[in-house]
Amino acid sequence: MASPRFQSNQIFRSLVITITIITLFLSGCTGASRRVNVFDEEATAFGPFPLMERSSFEKIDLALELNPGGNPLEIDEGGDDLKIQKENKETLRNAFKVFNELSDDKKMVRRNQIQERIIAASTQRCSNYKQYLNMVDAQTNFGLGTAAVIAGAAGAIFTAADTARSLAGISAIFSGVRAEFNSDYFANKTIQVLTDAFSNRRKEIYKTILVSQKSNITQYNVEAAIKDAVHFHSQCSLIAGLEEAALAVERVNNPGLKEVERALKVAKRIQKTMHAPESLKLKAPESNIVTGKAGKITVEEGGPIKTVETGNLRIATVAKSEDKKSIQITGVSEGETTIKATDDYDNETEIKIKIVNAFEFPKGPDPYLVNESKSFAFDFGSEANKPTTEKEEVLKVEKTKDANNKTYVKFSGVFPGDSLVTLTNKEGGKSAKVLKVENSLGITKSKNAIVVGEKGEIELEEAGEIISPTKSIVIDFPTGKSNKLILTGKSQGTEIVTIANGNKTKFAAIKVTVSNQIKFDKEKLTLAPGEETSTTIISRHLAQDPSDGSNTIIEPSKFTDSDGSVTAWSVFTIKAKPSATVGKQDVIIFTDVNTKVKGAIVVTIKKK
Repeated sequence: MASPRFQSNQIFRSLVITITIITLFLSGCTGASRRVNVFDEEATAFGPFPLMERSSFEKIDLALELNPGGNPLEIDEGGDDLKIQKENKETLRNAFKVFNELSDDKKMVRRNQIQERIIAASTQRCSNYKQYLNMVDAQTNFGLGTAAVIAGAAGAIFTAADTARSLAGISAIFSGVRAEFNSDYFANKTIQVLTDAFSNRRKEIYKTILVSQKSNITQYNVEAAIKDAVHFHSQCSLIAGLEEAALAVERVNNPGLKEVERALKVAKRIQKTMHAPESLKLKAPESNIVTGKAGKITVEEGGPIKTVETGNLRIATVAKSEDKKSIQITGVSEGETTIKATDDYDNETEIKIKIVNAFEFPKGPDPYLVNESKSFAFDFGSEANKPTTEKEEVLKVEKTKDANNKTYVKFSGVFPGDSLVTLTNKEGGKSAKVLKVENSLGITKSKNAIVVGEKGEIELEEAGEIISPTKSIVIDFPTGKSNKLILTGKSQGTEIVTIANGNKTKFAAIKVTVSNQIKFDKEKLTLAPGEETSTTIISRHLAQDPSDGSNTIIEPSKFTDSDGSVTAWSVFTIKAKPSATVGKQDVIIFTDVNTKVKGAIVVTIKKK
């Protein structure tokens, strides 16, 4: 048995070896980060150093970007100098004010310049961050891996049991630390995968930014441009990389197990293929399928059915049976459609199916015209048998009666498009057809997607006037006839506008959409006389106190997020006057104090 002194010497030697290994590891970590001279340019092993001097190029002074001739922002070294913070706030506010006094064209150019300046600085900083991640990954994995190998090899070389056990334990520690490092910092993803992932995400965001840069300053203001640039910068991070690479390649510790799993899957596929039928064949129903009725397509060869789809849902719908040996098909309207199917062995096939109506559909115009109506005598039989239309905003269908109690079906064109109409007769049979609707009055040009406060226009091939709606809370529109009708956005919503020519022989319908630029938590309110509530601006705007409505009083809330230097708030209290008229509506328009963009809320007065 070894003496205590001999055992102590062995342990001491183990400690010396351990310290040497750790020293080698630490020196490797620091050594890899030193600058080396390659072709007279400073670089690391992971890439060149930044092209631009970082302290000046990567520092963005937003006040100077907005107002190049103004004052710069002061540097608050400690982050707690209230005086500097207040001055900076005022400097930034003045910079935005100067920016907003520019013409729209100049604002667009300056907006894009500011955004690209931020993106350029972000790109350089992100490149440096990628090098840093590669360096950390390489140094740590190389150092810990090397240390583990040396300790393990040394344990095999030394014959003393205590020394060998100590070195084996040290080797295991280094291996464990390395595994934990890769798991905790990089979620077992390779650094290349992570950097590629967040680089790809930034590319996609930049594509969206390039599209937005073509928008006018009202649609895409400078605040939104700065926000998008900051978001672009935030995607240069491990978090963004891990999110994008959630299903990316993991570090493989046991390739043999993966290979076994792959081989088993291949074997199962081969086994399945050995018993697979060569094709899938379907048999059509014995007779044509009638609208509203169901039929069965059977499998003659192959199967079971895996997927089935119809070429036209307006003609027929399909579903596979529970035993997957047949397909149920239901007629929707008269016509022919192709049914496609696959089986569990990936055989594919298709079959044509014809649907017929139970009775002849009334023959009317093709197409119907906007504001045109046609009636046809039709015996519905039961009161429950009512006509249906797929899109009532395109084609209206009604059951009517004359003075002699004779029933009719009435079709009325409302808006250009098409709609599937289904009729049921007294015997319960169904007949369906897709009917089209078109304008008879030509629209040569239109701007029909606008924001609150913005003007849109409709140009006609001949002078016309708006005949409906007669009143709208969504838009203001002119009265009288003109080749060019000017509309103004009033509140958020959609309105179908019908126009007639001078002698009302031609008609056109167009959909006008109005959106808010100032966003609210509640854009439509319903209040009883004397009742009150509040609305909060949730976009980055502060609005001036708007004028009261005829039925409502609006005032800034005492619980508001306000800016003391300007008369503007983000929270408002809305009160219905005690004398408010039930059923009336007020449109309240808010204007941003800086950008002058607008948003509106609609207040409807209800009974108490």
